[in-house]
Amino acid sequence: MKVSVIIPTYNCGKFLADCIGSVKAQTYKDWECIVVDDASTDNTAEILQELVGDDPRFIIKRYARNAGLSATRNRGLRLATGEAVFFLDADDWISATALEYLVGVAKQYPDAGRIVAPCISHWTIATGRWEIKPTGLHKADSPWLFKDPTCDVGHSTGSLYVLDNIAGDFMFPPEVRKYEDMIFNAGLIFS
Repeated sequence: MKVSVIIPTYNCGKFLADCIGSVKAQTYKDWECIVVDDASTDNTAEILQELVGDDPRFIIKRYARNAGLSATRNRGLRLATGEAVFFLDADDWISATALEYLVGVAKQYPDAGRIVAPCISHWTIATGRWEIKPTGLHKADSPWLFKDPTCDVGHSTGSLYVLDNIAGDFMFPPEVRKYEDMIFNAGLIFS
């Protein structure tokens, strides 16, 4: 199963080394990474070029006009060629075994449309440094399936979406600039 990792970024240059490095370090090897720069005004473009170079697993798209997070994720979705999609924010990073683990769960639960797991680390303003959250940002008490009522409906970051098991329009509402993850996840239809 090929996984398309989609990273939207806007002025996140200072975080990209950890984010991109965590994707490069994946033990699971069948992935592509699409980084969509939403008209950053910092050094994001230069840093991405330095980090990615000519690595063919990475697709970098830069846009001249800022469109917001929903539209930026949609731009990445249009470029994705994987059977599954994993969203990663530019100020987060994932454990080296994250994709391997998520694909393993997808194989264990072949009818799952969305799989949530504790694999994200995130920058916190309070500490001013990266902080690993052992329970993850998207912890659920049972088998990490969206159809389970205990599953976090809110976040798309840290979720693996298996496209064969999702019907309908798999796009974020572009006009929405807050709570777009919740609206996106709540609107998914699982076949």
